[in-house]
Amino acid sequence: MAVGLLVDHVFQEVSDSLCEMLGYAREELIGQGTQFLAPASDECDVSHAKTHGLTCACAKGAVETRWQRKDGVVLDLLIHLATVDSIDFSQGIVFAAIDVTERRRDEAALRTSERRFRAISEATGEMIWEVDSRGRYTYVSRACRTMLGYGEDEIVGRLHFYDLHPEKGRDDFRKRGEEIFSRQETIVDLHNPMVAKDGRVLDVLTNGVPVFGDDGRLVGYCGSDRDITERRRAQMALSEEADRRRIFFEQTRDGLVVLDANGRVHEANRRFAEMLGYSVEEIRQLHVWDWDAVWTREQLQERVHAVGEAGEHFETRHRRKDGTCFDVEVTTSATIWSGEKYVFCVCRDISRRKAAEATLRQSEERLRLALAAARMGVWEWDMRTGTVQLLPDYFDVPGVENFGRTAQAGQDLLHPDDAPGFLEALAKAIAERTDFAVEHRIRTPHGGLRWLATHGRAEYDEDGVPRRMVGTVYDITARKQAEEERQQLETQLFRAQRLESLGVLAGGIAHDFNNILAGIRMFADVLLKHSPPSSKVHKNISEITKAAKRGADLT
Repeated sequence: MAVGLLVDHVFQEVSDSLCEMLGYAREELIGQGTQFLAPASDECDVSHAKTHGLTCACAKGAVETRWQRKDGVVLDLLIHLATVDSIDFSQGIVFAAIDVTERRRDEAALRTSERRFRAISEATGEMIWEVDSRGRYTYVSRACRTMLGYGEDEIVGRLHFYDLHPEKGRDDFRKRGEEIFSRQETIVDLHNPMVAKDGRVLDVLTNGVPVFGDDGRLVGYCGSDRDITERRRAQMALSEEADRRRIFFEQTRDGLVVLDANGRVHEANRRFAEMLGYSVEEIRQLHVWDWDAVWTREQLQERVHAVGEAGEHFETRHRRKDGTCFDVEVTTSATIWSGEKYVFCVCRDISRRKAAEATLRQSEERLRLALAAARMGVWEWDMRTGTVQLLPDYFDVPGVENFGRTAQAGQDLLHPDDAPGFLEALAKAIAERTDFAVEHRIRTPHGGLRWLATHGRAEYDEDGVPRRMVGTVYDITARKQAEEERQQLETQLFRAQRLESLGVLAGGIAHDFNNILAGIRMFADVLLKHSPPSSKVHKNISEITKAAKRGADLT
C-alpha cells in the first residue's frame, strides 16, 4: 500500500510504493504540495479541491481523486486519510493511496485482483468477505473463525451482514447498509459492532467496494472487517489519560506554564494566570521576561536555552499585572516534542512561606539574644548515635564550645567528684521518665573549674525506648562564687560577733574585779596607817597593796 505523510498539504514522507506508483523518486516528491500531482483538467482540479477540503474538515476519512504520474498517465486513487493528532491538525495527515484505475477500466480485472488480494489477506488478521446485492454473505475468509468464532459454513448463504450486528440498533444498521447499497457507495471505515459466537461484542471497522457485473449492474460488495476492539480500548484509555492530565493541569494549586524555545507561553493553566492577575488568553501572549522581576531578558533567554531534561529548581520573584511582586519557587524541565523544545515550569507562590521564615528568623534572633544574655545553652543528645548537639552561639563557656560533640566527650569534662552523682541522676531521670536536673562542675582545658546547671527531658519511641534527650545548660559559676564569698563573710562575721561577746564578758569581769580590788586596797591602806613602819605586819600589808595595784593595772 502506498503511504505518506502530509503537513500543510506538503509531502513530508512517502513510501517506496507511492514513489513507484507515481513514477517519481522520493527526493522529487518530498517538499512538494499535493497540487503538484493534480492533472490539468478542470474536473481533476475539482477532485483535488475535494481532497483538500476533506483534510481540513475532519480528522479521518477517505476520498477518491486523480493524480498524474510523472509520465503523464492519470491515476484514479482511493485515498484514506487520518490526522496524526485528532485535535491539532497542524501535526500532519497520514494517508494511504490505493490505485483504483484498473477497477474502473475493467471489472473483470478487478475481480481477479480481488481474488488475489483475498488469497494474500488470508494470512492477515482481517476478515475478508463478499456479499450479494441483498447483503447475504457469499464468502468469508478463515479469519472469521479467529475473529468471531464462526466457521464459513455457519455464515455463508445463511446470514446477512446486519445479522451479526448487536440486536439493539440492528434495524437502523440494516437500513443504513441498504442505503449504501442503493447508492453504490464505497464503504470506508464504517463502525460496525459485531457479536461473536461467544457473545462478545467487538468493535469492527468495515471497508468495502461495490462489485458490478458485466452488464454494469450491482452484484454485491466485497471488503474486509478489522477488529479494533483493543485499539479502541487503548484510544479510550488514552483519552481518559488525557482528561486526567487536563484535570490535573487545571485543578492543581500550582501555576503551570509551558514555554517554547523563545520563552513565549505555549500553554498555561488558569491558576498561573490568576497568580499574575491576567486572563488565560492574555497570558498566552506573554514571554517569561514579562513577569520575572529578577533577571533580564537576555539572562532569561539564556536560562531557557540552557535548561535540559533534568531541569532545575530555584526561587525568584514574579511581577503581577498591577506591578506588585511576590516570591515564587520554580521547578523546570525541558522536552522535545515534534522537533521543538518546550520548557515545563511549575510555579508555586511562596510569599506566605517567606513571611513565616522571616518571622521565624526574628523569633530565633530574639531567642538567641535572650539565651546569650542569660548565658544559657540548648543541647540535644541522640541516644541512638551518642552524638550531642550544642548551640555554641547561645552558650559561651570556656572549654565547652570546642568539645567533641559526643556524650563521652561531655562526660570527660565532668569533675571527678561530681561525675558519679551526675550519671546517677541522669540514669534515674531516664528510667523514671522524670525531668533531669543537676548542678555540677566541669574542668576547662586550662585547669580551671566552671559550675553548670544542666536540665533535660528524654523522649521515647512507641516501644518505650529512649531515643533522645533535649535540655538546657546554664553557667552558674558566678552564682556559686557569690555563694562562696557570702559564706566566707558570714564566717568572718560570726567570729567578730564571738570576739565582741568575749570583750563584753571580759569588761564585766574586770569591773567586778576592780570593785573587789578597790576594797582590798582601801582596807590595806587603813592598816598601813595604823601599823608601825618597822613592823613585820606593815611590810606584809605593803605587799598586799602592791599586788592589788598590779591587779587593777591589768583591767
